[in-house]
Formats: sequence, C-alpha cells, structure tokens
Amino acid sequence: MFQYSILKYYHSLALGEQINLGLLISSDQSEKIEFLNPRHLKRLSSVYSNISVNFLKHYLRDFEKRANELTRNEYNHVFKEFDLEDLIRQYFLVPDSNSLRFSKVRKAKQADYEKLKNYYYNAFLGEYEIKEETEKKDEKYVIKRVKDFIHKYNPDVEEKLKKDIDVSNKEWGVNVKFDLAWKNGSLNLLTPLGFDLYDPNSIIEKATRWYGTLSFLRDTAKQENYSFDILLTKPRKREFFSSYDNALKILNELNAPKNIYQEDEIEKYLNNLVSTIQS
Repeated sequence: MFQYSILKYYHSLALGEQINLGLLISSDQSEKIEFLNPRHLKRLSSVYSNISVNFLKHYLRDFEKRANELTRNEYNHVFKEFDLEDLIRQYFLVPDSNSLRFSKVRKAKQADYEKLKNYYYNAFLGEYEIKEETEKKDEKYVIKRVKDFIHKYNPDVEEKLKKDIDVSNKEWGVNVKFDLAWKNGSLNLLTPLGFDLYDPNSIIEKATRWYGTLSFLRDTAKQENYSFDILLTKPRKREFFSSYDNALKILNELNAPKNIYQEDEIEKYLNNLVSTIQS
C-alpha cells in the first residue's frame, strides 16, 4: 500500500490561510518512507512577506532526516503493522501544532513507486518547481541538478562532498576551481560542461578549450590521484547534434584521468555517488 500525507503551512488559523509545504510518503512494498519538499521557497515568501523561511527550512531538513533514519533503521521492522498516522504522531508532528500540520493520511493502490512519488509531488508541490522553458542547460544547471538530486535523496550526503577544490599547473599558470568533489579511491572532481549553446561553432570551441585546460592539469591529477568526472549537457537544437558529437570525440581523446557522462547518464552517476558516499 502506498500512503501519503501533505505537510501544510497555516499562516493564519483564523482565516484558514494554508499552503502545501511538503509531502510524506510511504510504501510497504518498497519499504520506504520519504519526506519530499521543494528546495526553494520563493513562492512561499512571495505570498507571505513576513514569513521566516529559514525557520521553515530547519523543520523541512529535520523531517527529511527523520524519514531517512526510519527507512534505514527502524521502519523496516513495522511494515506488517504500519500506520503512517501513528508514525507522524510519534516521529514528526502532533496534530495540534500551531502552523505546521500534516493532512489526513490518504492511500493509493501500490504501483510503480517512483511514478507515484513523482505524480503526487508534482500534484501537490509542482508549483515550486515551475521553470522557464528557455532555461539554459549550462554548468550552473548541472551543479544545481547534482545538489537537488542529493538533497532529495539524502541531505546528509551533501555535507560529505568536498567543495571548492583548486587544481593548478603552476608552470603554465593554469588554475581551475572545481565546485564539488567526492572520494571513491580517487578524488572525483565534478566537471560540468554545458553544450546547450546558441552557435554550433561555440560547441567545438568550448570542447577544444577544455581539452587544453584539462591536458595542462593532467600531471597534477595523476600526482594527487584526481579524476575528472565530466558531466555533459546536450544542445536542444537538433541541427547542433553533429557539433556535439564532434565535441564528444575531442573530449574522449583527452589523455588525463577522466570519466565522461552524457546527460542521460547523469542520474545513474548520481545514484552511484550517493550510494558510495553513504555506504
């Protein structure tokens, strides 16, 4: 059985003003309990200007950790007799909390867990995630995707990532700061490269520039046991695909410790990152 309860923020109990803030879901078949919440609360602060967003974020992070702990430790022992309402009362909030309240638990027939999770998240919290269709899939987009994935999967993992790693070739004056890195034998440096550009020539130029930069950092990477984890985004325009394929060939020729992940491989890469760090 798939069960869920919506966390609601009540700005004014007297006026009945409320807004969805999170979603607690559980599945006896998948043996999971998860608390889902939007990473950004701009929508909430735009509605209520006098709200303390940091105060709410503290609760949201705490609920996530509790749900993760239940899945990892205790929850698997109570699946046969599980009642999500009891778990809410015991581990989350009491029903008469002032501004944060969970809705009555609802149930749905068990189907594909991930599909149900995404469906209900979009149904109740999707307004927080609305983005412009023209959002550029650049390096910031990739880093945000990485952080959002880790945040939703297990917030504790994000704290274990290494940040702002400087790698240099002092002889040639080449220096690159890598935003994120994680350890798995070698220190894997996340190297996002966005090829969602407006000109096919720029795609080739960017690949060539990074080929040269990472080549200069090759010896340092070998000495320090670094590996460049190159995460790519693909251009939206079909007519740019051939330039993207040529850029990929250029990067594959790079003689440095590296792994290349195309856009449709990033989620699998992130699953491996999370499972490795938390094991």
